[in-house]
Amino acid sequence: MTKIQRLQRTFHDKYNTIKRFIFFKTGTNKDLRQESFLATWTGLLKDPNATDGYLRTRIKWRVHEVYKNSASINTLYREREDIKLIPVDSPDSENEICFEYLTNNHQPLDDQVIAKVDTEKFLKSLDSNERKIVRYRLEGMTHLDVNRKLRISRQRYNEIKLGLRPKIVAHFSA
Repeated sequence: MTKIQRLQRTFHDKYNTIKRFIFFKTGTNKDLRQESFLATWTGLLKDPNATDGYLRTRIKWRVHEVYKNSASINTLYREREDIKLIPVDSPDSENEICFEYLTNNHQPLDDQVIAKVDTEKFLKSLDSNERKIVRYRLEGMTHLDVNRKLRISRQRYNEIKLGLRPKIVAHFSA
């Protein structure tokens, strides 16, 4: 089975799970339905194991973009200029984490925005120590250095870390 055939099979499997959402978002508008299919297809091209939540978010953003910009599949192909993010100084560490993710990620702007919103939502769901652990680890600190910086016992650090892993899995795979 070729890669395209596998992708087509995945598309049809995903379609069966999100078709109600597509019809809810698009109503009787066939152009919007095509845009939803295109958003699903491009999402699966990017990640064949994409979750339903990720695909729904892509669909919502695409439908919103079509309404806002009156763009559709039937319009002429328009290339997007390369997007360059410029570093800014911010005392807010959560924004810095999201910014680092976006600057090191070479995805279309829509995908970057979806990822940023998703990451912000995840960070807001964490308590203070969990957020600090994520931030320090993203800065490249070792577990030992993070533990020292937080000034908590090794056992407490390991408990927080073990509780953090299922949260990451649950949030980013749902």
